[in-house]
Amino acid sequence: MAVYPVNEAFRREVRERALGVARELTLERGWQQVRFVEVADAVGVSRPTMYSEFGNKAGLGEALVRAETTDFLSGLVGEIGQRSDDVSGAAKAALRYTVLQAHDNPLLHGMLTNAGDTDLLLLLTSQSGPVLSVAISVLADWFVENFPEYPPALLGELIESLVRLTLSHLVQPTHDLDTTLGMLERITDLVVSAALRT
Repeated sequence: MAVYPVNEAFRREVRERALGVARELTLERGWQQVRFVEVADAVGVSRPTMYSEFGNKAGLGEALVRAETTDFLSGLVGEIGQRSDDVSGAAKAALRYTVLQAHDNPLLHGMLTNAGDTDLLLLLTSQSGPVLSVAISVLADWFVENFPEYPPALLGELIESLVRLTLSHLVQPTHDLDTTLGMLERITDLVVSAALRT
């Protein structure tokens, strides 16, 4: 009876450490150069243990992308949650958080934009499409729940448009980070104000 929690705790620890090592190696060398066995060695577990937890290298990659996505969405909701009385403020907080996180995290940048290191994209190609859709869905649901006085369809269109505008600046930046954020925030104020007036 006491063995089960110990085994579960061990599995969680192995998983977290393996994802940490895989992330570090991916950012350092590119996903193509990451070897499944070296992750197992760095974590200090046998290959069968790693195979049992992830299946293979592709499974490890999918778990890494899921973990990055979960962390991003959790942080995003936490950020906008502090502005549940201000539509424009919440929208600006969402885009600022996204731009800053993508700027600091090459994995997230690749997941959102499908741009960057070719090796990294080998990991992301099959997984990154849903990230954008899930982010838009999570944001739209949050705005509809917190601002019921506005039509849900309008809020959904507003969020999707602002997200896509933000991503265009991530894919092809033409200004430094502060200038980009200032532009996006000013546009957000204008778009939200005009949309909600109608």
